[in-house]
Amino acid sequence: MRAGDGLRATVPSTRSLPPITIDHVLARHDPRAALTSHAVAGSDHRAPIAELVLPAE
Repeated sequence: MRAGDGLRATVPSTRSLPPITIDHVLARHDPRAALTSHAVAGSDHRAPIAELVLPAE
């Protein structure tokens, strides 16, 4: 995940393998965003969560 502050790994959720970024959130017009990722029980992915503030049109 990236919000202008670098990549955030979402796979694997454990530290058994090198982390990679394969999940993305795409938006137009460069909205302000708060990005986090959370562990999901039974999954090897972390869930990307994006809170976007879209500009008024």
